[in-house]
Amino acid sequence: MPFLFASKKDLAPLLKNFVDFHNHLLPGIDDGSATVEDAVEMLKEYHHMGIRHVVATPHVLMGSYPNTPEIIEKAYGKLLERLAAYPELQFVKNYAAEYMVDENFQVFLEKDMLLPLHQKYVLVEMSYFQKPRNFEELIFKLVHKRYIPILAHPERYNFLNTLSEFERLKKAGCAFQLNLLALTNHYGVQVQKKACRLLEKGFYDYTATDAHHKGHLQKIKEIKLSKKHWRLVEKLVQQTNDLFFDE
Repeated sequence: MPFLFASKKDLAPLLKNFVDFHNHLLPGIDDGSATVEDAVEMLKEYHHMGIRHVVATPHVLMGSYPNTPEIIEKAYGKLLERLAAYPELQFVKNYAAEYMVDENFQVFLEKDMLLPLHQKYVLVEMSYFQKPRNFEELIFKLVHKRYIPILAHPERYNFLNTLSEFERLKKAGCAFQLNLLALTNHYGVQVQKKACRLLEKGFYDYTATDAHHKGHLQKIKEIKLSKKHWRLVEKLVQQTNDLFFDE
Protein backbone atom coordinates (compact mmCIF):
# COMPACT_ATOMS: atom_id res chain seq x y z
CA MET A 1 0.00 0.00 0.00
CA PRO A 2 2.32 2.76 -1.25
CA PHE A 3 -0.11 5.54 -0.25
CA LEU A 4 0.60 4.77 3.43
CA PHE A 5 4.22 5.84 2.97
CA ALA A 6 3.52 8.90 0.83
CA SER A 7 2.68 10.95 3.93
CA LYS A 8 6.04 10.16 5.56
CA LYS A 9 8.97 12.54 5.30
CA ASP A 10 12.68 11.71 5.49
CA LEU A 11 14.42 12.91 8.64
CA ALA A 12 17.82 13.11 6.90
CA PRO A 13 17.41 16.58 5.30
CA LEU A 14 16.90 18.10 8.75
CA LEU A 15 20.33 16.93 9.84
CA LYS A 16 22.41 18.92 7.35
CA ASN A 17 24.74 21.08 9.47
CA PHE A 18 23.15 19.68 12.62
CA VAL A 19 25.02 19.91 15.95
CA ASP A 20 25.17 16.47 17.59
CA PHE A 21 25.93 17.05 21.26
CA HIS A 22 25.25 13.53 22.56
CA ASN A 23 27.27 10.62 21.22
CA HIS A 24 29.89 8.11 22.23
CA LEU A 25 32.51 8.87 19.63
CA LEU A 26 35.70 9.07 21.69
CA PRO A 27 37.70 5.83 21.42
CA GLY A 28 38.28 3.27 24.13
CA ILE A 29 36.72 4.92 27.19
CA ASP A 30 33.09 3.76 27.25
CA ASP A 31 30.65 1.55 25.34
CA GLY A 32 30.99 3.56 22.14
CA SER A 33 33.92 3.52 19.72
CA ALA A 34 36.38 0.84 20.80
CA THR A 35 39.24 2.16 18.66
CA VAL A 36 40.30 5.32 16.87
CA GLU A 37 39.41 3.67 13.58
CA ASP A 38 35.88 3.02 14.84
CA ALA A 39 35.63 6.72 15.64
CA VAL A 40 36.86 7.62 12.16
CA GLU A 41 34.19 5.36 10.65
CA MET A 42 31.55 7.14 12.73
CA LEU A 43 32.81 10.51 11.53
CA LYS A 44 32.68 9.35 7.92
CA GLU A 45 29.02 8.50 8.47
CA TYR A 46 28.40 11.90 10.06
CA HIS A 47 30.01 13.47 7.00
CA HIS A 48 27.76 11.50 4.65
CA MET A 49 24.75 12.76 6.61
CA GLY A 50 25.85 16.38 6.30
CA ILE A 51 26.50 16.80 10.02
CA ARG A 52 29.37 19.24 10.51
CA HIS A 53 29.52 19.87 14.26
CA VAL A 54 30.02 17.19 16.91
CA VAL A 55 30.57 17.50 20.66
CA ALA A 56 31.84 14.19 22.05
CA THR A 57 30.18 13.05 25.28
CA PRO A 58 31.50 9.81 26.81
CA HIS A 59 29.80 8.27 29.83
CA VAL A 60 31.00 9.17 33.30
CA LEU A 61 29.81 6.29 35.46
CA MET A 62 31.83 5.00 38.37
CA GLY A 63 32.34 1.25 38.32
CA SER A 64 31.82 1.00 34.57
CA TYR A 65 33.30 4.12 32.97
CA PRO A 66 35.25 6.06 35.63
CA ASN A 67 36.20 8.82 33.24
CA THR A 68 37.81 12.01 34.48
CA PRO A 69 38.43 15.24 32.54
CA GLU A 70 42.03 14.09 32.03
CA ILE A 71 41.00 10.70 30.58
CA ILE A 72 38.46 12.33 28.28
CA GLU A 73 40.93 14.99 27.12
CA LYS A 74 43.51 12.29 26.33
CA ALA A 75 41.01 10.32 24.20
CA TYR A 76 39.98 13.52 22.44
CA GLY A 77 43.60 14.38 21.67
CA LYS A 78 44.23 10.87 20.35
CA LEU A 79 41.29 11.23 17.96
CA LEU A 80 42.36 14.69 16.78
CA GLU A 81 45.84 13.37 16.09
CA ARG A 82 44.38 10.65 13.84
CA LEU A 83 42.12 13.17 12.09
CA ALA A 84 45.15 15.08 10.83
CA ALA A 85 44.97 12.63 7.90
CA TYR A 86 41.28 13.44 7.30
CA PRO A 87 40.79 17.20 6.87
CA GLU A 88 37.16 16.68 5.82
CA LEU A 89 36.39 14.99 9.16
CA GLN A 90 37.78 17.68 11.43
CA PHE A 91 34.44 18.79 12.84
CA VAL A 92 34.68 17.34 16.34
CA LYS A 93 34.46 20.76 17.94
CA ASN A 94 34.76 19.91 21.59
CA TYR A 95 34.34 17.28 24.27
CA ALA A 96 32.12 17.13 27.33
CA ALA A 97 30.51 14.17 29.12
CA GLU A 98 27.25 12.38 29.85
CA TYR A 99 27.08 12.21 33.64
CA MET A 100 25.26 9.54 35.59
CA VAL A 101 23.63 11.38 38.48
CA ASP A 102 25.08 9.48 41.43
CA GLU A 103 27.36 10.05 44.42
CA ASN A 104 30.34 10.49 42.13
CA PHE A 105 28.47 13.20 40.21
CA GLN A 106 28.08 15.11 43.46
CA VAL A 107 31.85 14.98 43.97
CA PHE A 108 32.45 16.32 40.45
CA LEU A 109 29.95 19.09 41.08
CA GLU A 110 31.39 20.12 44.45
CA LYS A 111 34.94 20.18 43.03
CA ASP A 112 33.89 22.10 39.88
CA MET A 113 35.15 19.28 37.66
CA LEU A 114 32.15 19.09 35.33
CA LEU A 115 32.66 19.30 31.58
CA PRO A 116 29.75 21.30 30.13
CA LEU A 117 28.50 20.89 26.58
CA HIS A 118 28.53 24.62 25.99
CA GLN A 119 28.62 27.50 28.41
CA LYS A 120 26.87 26.08 31.52
CA TYR A 121 24.81 23.28 29.91
CA VAL A 122 25.54 19.83 31.38
CA LEU A 123 24.32 16.49 29.98
CA VAL A 124 23.01 14.13 32.67
CA GLU A 125 21.31 10.75 32.85
CA MET A 126 19.86 8.31 35.39
CA SER A 127 19.50 4.58 35.73
CA TYR A 128 16.83 3.29 33.36
CA PHE A 129 15.18 1.34 36.16
CA GLN A 130 15.20 3.50 39.29
CA LYS A 131 15.52 7.21 39.93
CA PRO A 132 18.27 8.16 42.39
CA ARG A 133 16.78 9.04 45.77
CA ASN A 134 18.60 12.37 45.79
CA PHE A 135 18.09 13.25 42.12
CA GLU A 136 16.08 16.43 42.73
CA GLU A 137 18.56 17.52 45.41
CA LEU A 138 21.51 17.14 43.04
CA ILE A 139 19.64 18.93 40.26
CA PHE A 140 18.89 21.75 42.71
CA LYS A 141 22.60 22.01 43.56
CA LEU A 142 23.47 21.99 39.87
CA VAL A 143 21.00 24.78 39.13
CA HIS A 144 22.15 26.70 42.21
CA LYS A 145 25.63 26.77 40.66
CA ARG A 146 24.00 28.25 37.54
CA TYR A 147 24.35 25.11 35.45
CA ILE A 148 21.52 24.07 33.15
CA PRO A 149 20.98 20.29 33.25
CA ILE A 150 19.92 18.60 30.03
CA LEU A 151 18.38 15.22 30.85
CA ALA A 152 19.34 12.72 28.16
CA HIS A 153 16.62 10.52 26.65
CA PRO A 154 13.83 10.93 29.25
CA GLU A 155 11.74 8.57 27.11
CA ARG A 156 13.99 5.65 28.08
CA TYR A 157 13.48 5.70 31.86
CA ASN A 158 11.13 2.83 32.62
CA PHE A 159 9.93 4.30 35.92
CA LEU A 160 8.78 7.57 34.31
CA ASN A 161 5.44 7.26 32.56
CA THR A 162 2.96 9.98 33.56
CA LEU A 163 3.09 13.53 32.28
CA SER A 164 3.04 14.80 35.86
CA GLU A 165 6.32 12.97 36.54
CA PHE A 166 7.94 14.65 33.56
CA GLU A 167 6.46 18.01 34.55
CA ARG A 168 8.07 17.67 37.98
CA LEU A 169 11.49 17.19 36.39
CA LYS A 170 10.96 20.18 34.14
CA LYS A 171 9.98 22.32 37.14
CA ALA A 172 13.14 21.14 38.92
CA GLY A 173 15.13 22.78 36.11
CA CYS A 174 15.81 19.97 33.63
CA ALA A 175 15.74 20.51 29.90
CA PHE A 176 14.90 17.36 27.91
CA GLN A 177 16.88 15.80 25.04
CA LEU A 178 15.20 13.38 22.63
CA ASN A 179 17.15 10.45 21.18
CA LEU A 180 16.35 10.41 17.46
CA LEU A 181 16.27 6.61 17.39
CA ALA A 182 13.47 6.70 19.97
CA LEU A 183 11.20 7.86 17.14
CA THR A 184 11.50 4.28 15.84
CA ASN A 185 11.13 0.97 17.68
CA HIS A 186 14.91 0.76 18.14
CA TYR A 187 14.57 0.84 21.96
CA GLY A 188 11.18 -0.89 21.93
CA VAL A 189 7.63 0.08 21.05
CA GLN A 190 6.84 1.47 24.52
CA VAL A 191 9.80 3.85 24.37
CA GLN A 192 8.72 4.94 20.89
CA LYS A 193 5.17 5.65 22.09
CA LYS A 194 6.46 7.61 25.08
CA ALA A 195 8.84 9.63 22.89
CA CYS A 196 6.08 10.51 20.44
CA ARG A 197 3.79 11.52 23.29
CA LEU A 198 6.41 13.77 24.88
CA LEU A 199 7.20 15.24 21.47
CA GLU A 200 3.56 16.02 20.77
CA LYS A 201 3.09 17.55 24.23
CA GLY A 202 6.08 19.86 23.73
CA PHE A 203 8.28 18.48 26.51
CA TYR A 204 11.51 18.25 24.52
CA ASP A 205 13.97 21.10 24.23
CA TYR A 206 16.75 19.51 22.18
CA THR A 207 17.58 16.38 20.20
CA ALA A 208 20.71 14.31 19.49
CA THR A 209 21.81 10.95 18.14
CA ASP A 210 23.26 9.19 21.22
CA ALA A 211 25.15 7.20 18.57
CA HIS A 212 27.54 4.55 19.84
CA HIS A 213 28.69 3.32 16.41
CA LYS A 214 28.15 4.03 12.74
CA GLY A 215 25.24 1.58 12.60
CA HIS A 216 23.20 3.90 14.82
CA LEU A 217 23.86 6.77 12.44
CA GLN A 218 22.90 4.65 9.45
CA LYS A 219 19.59 3.81 11.14
CA ILE A 220 18.95 7.48 11.90
CA LYS A 221 19.60 8.33 8.25
CA GLU A 222 16.75 6.02 7.25
CA ILE A 223 14.11 7.40 9.64
CA LYS A 224 10.84 8.56 8.10
CA LEU A 225 8.37 10.61 10.12
CA SER A 226 4.79 11.73 9.83
CA LYS A 227 4.49 15.34 8.67
CA LYS A 228 3.37 16.33 12.17
CA HIS A 229 6.36 14.74 13.87
CA TRP A 230 8.72 15.98 11.16
CA ARG A 231 7.71 19.58 11.88
CA LEU A 232 8.15 19.08 15.61
CA VAL A 233 11.61 17.53 15.15
CA GLU A 234 12.53 20.35 12.77
CA LYS A 235 11.87 22.76 15.63
CA LEU A 236 14.04 20.71 18.00
CA VAL A 237 16.88 20.58 15.49
CA GLN A 238 16.76 24.36 15.17
CA GLN A 239 16.70 24.84 18.95
CA THR A 240 19.66 22.46 19.28
CA ASN A 241 21.67 24.35 16.69
CA ASP A 242 20.74 27.68 18.27
CA LEU A 243 22.11 26.47 21.60
CA PHE A 244 25.59 26.45 20.08
CA PHE A 245 25.40 29.21 17.51
CA ASP A 246 23.17 31.89 19.07
CA GLU A 247 25.66 33.75 21.23
